[in-house]
Amino acid sequence: ARKGAAVPTSPAAPSPASTWHARLAELKSYALAHAGSLSVPKSSGGALGRWVARQRELRRSGRLAEGRFAALDAIGFVWRAVDDAWEKRFGELVAWMGDGARKGAAVPTSPAAPSPASTWHARLAELKSYALAHAGSLSVPKSSGGALGRWVARQRELRRSGRLAEGRFAALDAIGFVWRAVDDAWEKRFGELVAWMGDGARKGAAV
Repeated sequence: ARKGAAVPTSPAAPSPASTWHARLAELKSYALAHAGSLSVPKSSGGALGRWVARQRELRRSGRLAEGRFAALDAIGFVWRAVDDAWEKRFGELVAWMGDGARKGAAVPTSPAAPSPASTWHARLAELKSYALAHAGSLSVPKSSGGALGRWVARQRELRRSGRLAEGRFAALDAIGFVWRAVDDAWEKRFGELVAWMGDGARKGAAV
């Protein structure tokens, strides 16, 4: 001021969009620190807990932007508070079955049935586990893949008819989901051809 320097301008307030993405990053950090849980209590979770509750409210009223819904759904956001309670009770029940029963602990109350959203994310996790156990393959046969195989076929059907939520499509596409059954067959045959070229041809195996 003594040398006539200009007064620095005050920093602009962050935009609602940048604040939203900051909260999303905070939610991801919360999950890392809480064994993957996205259940932030509204009563004791501070600003983040209130933000989580607000996203649910906006979704229920149809006012949550589709891009924001997709970003949250892709990380397994729990859209109904009742699903939070279900996950907590289920964890308690698993713990009791593993050790508490032998010590005579009281059986925790049974969890209410999970919502379709939590069931969907459970199937997604199961599909990822399947891929790890099958050399990265996401080709789960409908005929012999049990509930997971039927679920995979259902996602393809929903996508074809335009009824698969964009967030769910993005979550599946990100892990290399095979959208057409014919591609499953092609990949299988291609793998067989690669194996033949690498070893079978030298041994005189039929193509």
